Amino acid sequence: MKATADRGLYLCDRPPRPPEIAHSPELAILAALDATLLIADDTLLATHPELWDQDRPWWRPPPDAMVRIAATIIDLAHRLRDELARYRSALEKRDQNARSDDVPF
Repeated sequence: MKATADRGLYLCDRPPRPPEIAHSPELAILAALDATLLIADDTLLATHPELWDQDRPWWRPPPDAMVRIAATIIDLAHRLRDELARYRSALEKRDQNARSDDVPF
């Protein structure tokens, strides 16, 4: 995944390194959550391949409850993954600002 203006890399795209975890320990569990959300997304898409079809013909019956729920979970997982990436980006900006505030002697 590429970075966007307000969202950095997904946590599982570049897992936090030990120094990052030492400074911001929450990154460890947030990276695990991000990876789990990615696996859940892939699993739901594999289980419900009809979710891949964006141009569903009008004559096909509407999706059943399981498919609608899976689609909602996938949407929420994407939104949560974006927020996790934004959190990491905010931490990185905070750390950069803290380093720039240091007065070298």
